[in-house]
Amino acid sequence: MPLSFPLSDFELKQIKIIDGYMNTNSKMIQLSDDDKSCCKDIIETLIQREIIVDAEIDNANAYMIIGNYNAFKEWIESENKKRAPVMTNQRATMPSFEFLSNNCEKLLREILDNRNPDGSCDLSHWEERFDALNISEDIELRSQFGKLKERGMIFVKWADNIPYLLSVLEDGLSYFELKDLYSPNTEKLEGKLRKKYDVFISHASNDKLDYVSGLVNEIKKLGIEVFYDSDVLSWGDNWKEKILEGTSNSEFAVIVISNSFFGREWTEKELNEFLKRQNESGQKIVLPLLYNISISEMTSKYPHLSEIQAIESTKLTNQDITILLAKEIIKRLKE
Repeated sequence: MPLSFPLSDFELKQIKIIDGYMNTNSKMIQLSDDDKSCCKDIIETLIQREIIVDAEIDNANAYMIIGNYNAFKEWIESENKKRAPVMTNQRATMPSFEFLSNNCEKLLREILDNRNPDGSCDLSHWEERFDALNISEDIELRSQFGKLKERGMIFVKWADNIPYLLSVLEDGLSYFELKDLYSPNTEKLEGKLRKKYDVFISHASNDKLDYVSGLVNEIKKLGIEVFYDSDVLSWGDNWKEKILEGTSNSEFAVIVISNSFFGREWTEKELNEFLKRQNESGQKIVLPLLYNISISEMTSKYPHLSEIQAIESTKLTNQDITILLAKEIIKRLKE
């Protein structure tokens, strides 16, 4: 049976297991393969893409990795994008964020704090940690590891009751930033925001369908208040007044700069409005996001942006950009 596209929850779970192995540079992976499992289909797909090679040993479902980790990650990202509309529909009936227990949070923080400079986990720390535990403490800590793994926060494999493979997955890396955004403390701080919208999305209309609408949908998933003209403008509105109202009532402005952005009267007017506010207040407002252009192309058109840090859409996923934006909002809330 071939893989379904977009991928199902079960298929993505199997792929996350493979991801954990590959991210820790393990040369061998082992997956369950009962009648309901689709891991053989996943393996065959990855073999066809020359990401891994089949190396079944002693009738065990074991496979050798050839190490094309970047290609594997690109494939995961492309399949997640195909699945995005399904996830959007599900969010209407699902909570947008689920908190960990205090003990699991402490463990995740300990894992994050005990990593090597290259981001890999310090396994010697955990060897010492487990050696010092009594039986009941060992069982409790192992249970917490299991809960983090269940939530997709970490990948862990055990040998002699000690982790021999351990890595922090994307959900674990972003957990505390997202917790800050959703926590009750953040709600108490919301009164400090002077503006109606967290972010204004300034963009050329030609970029809507290809890029901007997908980015806006990702941002909305975190409950961020977005001024996006397609959502705000309605029949009979004076669109110029609405746009100017949006620029004055937004904390930040993500400026999606592309070749289509250059030379347009209203996109450049929006940019100038935000730059004027930023210069007057001395507070960060303008967040340049380059869409299919380079830094040098931007600065040649807008030299006044050369001192403002920009990011490039080709180097980050929409989710990555959303997390960066959420971090800026959290900083503002805490000021």
